[in-house]
Amino acid sequence: MTHTIQAGDIYTACHPLDEGRRIRITEYVAGANRADVVDADTGLRPRSILVKDLHQSAVTATGRPRRTGYVRTPFLPTRPDSEPRTEAAPAVVLPAADKVLRIVATWYRDVNDGCGYDADDLARELEKAGYPLPDIPEEDGA
Repeated sequence: MTHTIQAGDIYTACHPLDEGRRIRITEYVAGANRADVVDADTGLRPRSILVKDLHQSAVTATGRPRRTGYVRTPFLPTRPDSEPRTEAAPAVVLPAADKVLRIVATWYRDVNDGCGYDADDLARELEKAGYPLPDIPEEDGA
């Protein structure tokens, strides 16, 4: 472990069966071999884990995806960048993506419940939350 661990850091489980479970560091003394954590989303399940299980990268030194431990969840700005991610990472839902997915899921539920919603309602909700849809030019001949 060569990265800095601080209270408030979020880490995501590397194993695919953990379905992106996230933990938050609540207390860590520099140089200690354990860190106190809680569930990042609920603040429940306080426990202590080994620092050797906290990783900066989602891949091993040989380039293989990690299957054990937790990888530090990168901080995302309030609007996701348009640059694609180049580092291999486990499938995780990050805070910004979670917000967008919740808006889409709510819209999807309401559309299927016959509430009279359409695509314009989804675009409006996303824009209100700070995620406007990009302008896509019309295709000629379509």
